[in-house]
Amino acid sequence: PTPRPGTPPPPRDIRAAETFRAASPRRVSAMADSEQVQVLVYKPTPFETVLFETLNKDPALRYRYKLLPCPLTLSTAAFSKGFPIVSISNRFDKTALAVVESLASLKVRLLILRGNSPGNLPLARARELGLRVCRSPPPAPGAA
Repeated sequence: PTPRPGTPPPPRDIRAAETFRAASPRRVSAMADSEQVQVLVYKPTPFETVLFETLNKDPALRYRYKLLPCPLTLSTAAFSKGFPIVSISNRFDKTALAVVESLASLKVRLLILRGNSPGNLPLARARELGLRVCRSPPPAPGAA
C-alpha cells in the first residue's frame, strides 16, 4: 500500500518497522470516532520518543501522542482520563487487576503493550470490561 502524503517513511529495520506499523494511526483507524484521537504513551524509550514526536508533526494524521515519562501504575492510571488509547512498556505487579479496572472506568478502549508480554495482566478481565489489549514488538534502537 502507498503511504499517505506527509507520512514519515518506515524504518528499514524489520523490528522497528513492525513497531512503526503497530503505532501507526492507520492500524486503529476503525476506533476513531472524531477528527483527532489522543494516545497516551507511558514511559517511552528515547527511540520511541523520536518516533512519536515525528508522527505528531504530521498534521494529516488523525492520532496525537502524549508522552509521559512515568510507568503505568495504579497511582498514574488517572492520567489516562480522556484518552481512548493507552500505550505502555512496563510489567504489572500485584495491582494489575486494579489498573485494568481503573483504565476501563476511565473509558480507555485499547491498551497497547510495547515490547513485552502481558505478564500477569488479567486479559480475561480486560476483555470482560471491554478493554482491548494488543502487543507491539520492541523497536531496534538506531534503526530509523
